[in-house]
Amino acid sequence: ISRVNPQSLRAYNQALAAYGHGDLIEAINLATDALQYDRGNIWAHVLRASCYAAYRDLAKAVDDYRELGIPLPCIVASENASLRDGDKVVAKLRQGDKVYAIRAEGERLYVEVRLVDGVKAGWVEQSKLE
Repeated sequence: ISRVNPQSLRAYNQALAAYGHGDLIEAINLATDALQYDRGNIWAHVLRASCYAAYRDLAKAVDDYRELGIPLPCIVASENASLRDGDKVVAKLRQGDKVYAIRAEGERLYVEVRLVDGVKAGWVEQSKLE
């Protein structure tokens, strides 16, 4: 087990406290400080991604999860969301479906979703997810 960088741990703990108080911007800044001291601070990535998601910036949350090598789990929040490949609709998504965001491009997220007929992948508008 690697040793935790004390400055990174201190900044992470401050970020966690800021998050607990609902100060998302301060929590993001402090988690970023923690990562500057130690890029391998997994918890700082997760906390910052949670803050970005709560702040409705899923693209930045996806970036933090990608640093960890895992997709960002999201829930479809809209009744009229669709999975697209260019202009083609690959699948209609239902409100409450769980998708896994792999990357972001502007206001769209590239996601994978497990449906009855198998795993599908495509682009979804960020505004349709939470």
